[in-house]
Amino acid sequence: MIFQRFILVFLLTVIHSDTAYAVNDEPRQTDLRLNDETAISIAKFGSQGDRVLWIHSEYGINKTKHYQLSSALADLQHEVWLAELHESYFIPAGRSSYSDIPVTDIAALIEKSIPSGKRKLFIVSSGRGAVLSLLAINRWLADTGGSENFGGIIMIHPNFQADTPTPGTAMQYLPIVDSVQLPVFIIQPRKSNKYWYLDELVTRLTDGGSQVYTRVIEQASDGYHARPETSEAEDNVAKK
Repeated sequence: MIFQRFILVFLLTVIHSDTAYAVNDEPRQTDLRLNDETAISIAKFGSQGDRVLWIHSEYGINKTKHYQLSSALADLQHEVWLAELHESYFIPAGRSSYSDIPVTDIAALIEKSIPSGKRKLFIVSSGRGAVLSLLAINRWLADTGGSENFGGIIMIHPNFQADTPTPGTAMQYLPIVDSVQLPVFIIQPRKSNKYWYLDELVTRLTDGGSQVYTRVIEQASDGYHARPETSEAEDNVAKK
């Protein structure tokens, strides 16, 4: 029930983005040290409620839209930690930008993000960030045994393609989709090639032991909530 309630609030914010984009609060910036060699820059919004660790896509952060969306979630009594991974690792944005980030680092980030008391941690990720997140969650579970304070993961148009499929052929998935047992919520824009493989992805995750929920976003494509440029139809979806 906690996962479902959080998802409802998150959907109301992401889908009805006109509320999110009206907010202009600046975050609190901090460097979260993982070990002697690595620190992750975190933009923090809010201080109450369940905590959201946001692992953005491989294409980086759009500070205008990510910050406004995070600020709106904070106004709905969620504490948001937006991990600025590209800045922290000095890597350029792009499809393969996450390939060199150590999974052990993100596992350590998850461990340091677990809130105290009865609050829950939810991870939000998109694109290839979902791959990095699931790999890190599995590593974190193996290293620590997990925590009752971990609530689940929300994935916005996750990209688990091992390669680009030829039209009419089966998707080749990265093995991680068969290796997680988590509460999972997928937010999938319909105008995306990954929409056509959504049922198969849900089946793979479910067969692996995950509890999966989905929501299809009409008239939108990948990154509609964060891209610098969006279509008129995507703008209209955001303003409903």
